[in-house]
Formats: sequence, C-alpha cells, structure tokens
Amino acid sequence: MVVPLAATLFYLLAVFSFGLGGDLAGRESMYPARMFTLPVTVPELAGWPMLFATTAMAILWLATRLFAVWPSGVVGPLVWPALFAAVLLARTQALVWMPYPSPGLRVIVTILRLAGIAASGLLALYYQVPEAVMLAILVPHLPVAYLAACLAVARSRHGRLAESIYTERTNRG
Repeated sequence: MVVPLAATLFYLLAVFSFGLGGDLAGRESMYPARMFTLPVTVPELAGWPMLFATTAMAILWLATRLFAVWPSGVVGPLVWPALFAAVLLARTQALVWMPYPSPGLRVIVTILRLAGIAASGLLALYYQVPEAVMLAILVPHLPVAYLAACLAVARSRHGRLAESIYTERTNRG
C-alpha cells in the first residue's frame, strides 16, 4: 500500500501545482500564464486549484485509512494526516507559483521547505502526538498557504501583464 500511496501523493503534488507543464528550475512562476487572461480575481485563481488539491489530498488519506489493511494493534491517527497532506500540497503550490529572482532558487527553497514539513509529520507520527495538538498546529497553515499562493499568483500575474503592456507599446511605435 505504501508504494501506490506515495506515487499518488507525488502525482497529485505535480498535477495540482501545475508542475508537469513548467520549468521547476526556471525563474518564472509555474502557474499557467494562459490562466491570467481569465476575467477572475487573484484569490479565485489561487483558491480554486488549492481547494481542489486539498480536497483530493484529504480524500486520498481517508480512502487509505478506510481501505488499507492495518496491522493488528496499530492505531494510527484518524484526521490529522489528511490535513497534513492538504497543508503539504498547499505549501507546494505557493512555493512553485512564486516567481524567483534567479534560476534554480525555486528547487532549493522548495526542497528545504518541504523536507522540513515532511520531517515534522514523521516526528509527529514517531512521538504519537495527540490528534488535537496536530490539528491545532496544522489548521493555521492552510490560510497562510492560501495567502502565500495569492501573493505568488498576484506577483506572477503582474509581471506577465507588465511584460505584455511593454511589448504592445514597443510594437506600436
């Protein structure tokens, strides 16, 4: 069960952060530029993919919890891993949607941040941190990740708009 679960987790991380169609080591945001032309606000551009992603991650954990065969006597956490997976994906989205000043910086920042988040989840499992404590720790991360994603999309959208306005003006005369 571990291999399919891990593969699905990484696939969802790539799909919902639009990582399959961009350059992870590039400077530009990995958020699709074609979506900036939509007549929607930045909170909607960041919010809908984040909502779908966090829901998919929660469903993945709940399906694992319900249908996986657990060893006898093992009582794992019930809810917080779903929220942990949602936070992991939301933070990934915010990190890869942000434009960076130099090539390769996104890779370094993303690996360090996500390794820290993953390590905290593994430590919580190892030390059997109570469910309520983990929920209290994880719940504030979702709004923070959403605000960071909104900032990332706004910075990317502004840069794209500025480039297109400059190009249009220079082409006219």
